[in-house]
Amino acid sequence: MGVASAAVSGERMITFEKQKILWMSLARSLVLPDKEWFETMESLLGDLRSAGWEGNMPQILEDWALSFEDLKSEPLEEVQYEYTRLFVNGYPKTACPPYESVYREGTMLGESAMNVYLIYQDWGLEVSGDEAGDHLAVMLEFLYYLASLRDVADDDKKLKAVEEAIEGFWKDYLRPWLPQFAGDLTESAKMPFYAKLGNMLTAVYLLMG
Repeated sequence: MGVASAAVSGERMITFEKQKILWMSLARSLVLPDKEWFETMESLLGDLRSAGWEGNMPQILEDWALSFEDLKSEPLEEVQYEYTRLFVNGYPKTACPPYESVYREGTMLGESAMNVYLIYQDWGLEVSGDEAGDHLAVMLEFLYYLASLRDVADDDKKLKAVEEAIEGFWKDYLRPWLPQFAGDLTESAKMPFYAKLGNMLTAVYLLMG
């Protein structure tokens, strides 16, 4: 298992405004595609490309966006098959299951999952549907939620609490395993969209620190 070699230079932090669209775009990219998914991703990628980036990030983002254009020409069933092979139930093994517990503990619904459930509860949230709380898409949507709360914080204390929560969640629950997952995705993906997604995740890891 390796780390994708997507180097990023120049920008060393991501503003909270950019974080919102970034977290949501990455989160949506990690759910099972359907017809509506393509419309959503096209809109999100447009917003992401216009956010204004520095260093190597514009090229990495452009490569990902162009691979999405190619993905739109693929039969939906084949895109769904690739998604399932990579993230859900591949043979002889799932290439890169997007769960913190799997990468850090070697099991589903481990202590890592229980810890993030408690954090969600602290912020008045519950995970809906059948997905585990340590699925990468869920975790990225939580970061989006926190970044959105920053917009409505009405005093310095609340603002600081939200910013510390974003930093802490990133450092404690995403940073330790994201590079390995991103590298596995880049190496295992057969469709360029998912390989370039791995590069995007690596770039974000390098920018966030």
